[in-house]
Amino acid sequence: MGSFACTQCGVTFEVERRPGPKPKYCSDECRKARNAAYYAEKHRLEYAPRTSIRYVECEFCDGLFVARRSGGIVRACRKDDCQRLLRNARMREYRRRYAEKHGRALERQFAEARTDGRHRRRALLKGAHVESVRISDLVARDGWSCGICGDLIDDSLEWPHLMSKTVDHIVPIARGGAHSLANCQLAHLTCNSRKQHVVIEEVDHAGSSSESAGSPS
Repeated sequence: MGSFACTQCGVTFEVERRPGPKPKYCSDECRKARNAAYYAEKHRLEYAPRTSIRYVECEFCDGLFVARRSGGIVRACRKDDCQRLLRNARMREYRRRYAEKHGRALERQFAEARTDGRHRRRALLKGAHVESVRISDLVARDGWSCGICGDLIDDSLEWPHLMSKTVDHIVPIARGGAHSLANCQLAHLTCNSRKQHVVIEEVDHAGSSSESAGSPS
């Protein structure tokens, strides 16, 4: 005979010694109660509600809103402005990670395509002639010199730096100029802004104009 303590109720009981594992329960009722408690706890952990209501502070308007999602990161409330800012932030983060993974060359190609598309739309609205003009095409033809002031353009500078590269239309689109390779040149952002809607011959070598500074041509 041997004495054992019941795992469920703690009562000491005696049973005849036999090969195999030691007995844990004094009766079938204790064994069933222990198994029922075990599976109830397991069910609670595995099938717990995945959706919980909690209050989260919006990162863009500092207001509180109810977030019904336990997984992921909830950063913005349901206001249109906050959702727009959230989409923009996610896109910037996606572009940053994409550039880190695939290199800056591919990201630069996408940036050139976006710039070309913006100028193409402006020219089409004016009814002007439209071609595909990329910054790489202008660099291959003219190098990194500014078409307005003649100084070199630093390729490492990005918009909105005043000395960053932009596409300048010799005859501005606002005055009927075409978006074509023959009518485009590289220019500093500040030179292009001073030039505004003036034909290149009307601007002096320093890039100054009688008109006030405005949007790039």
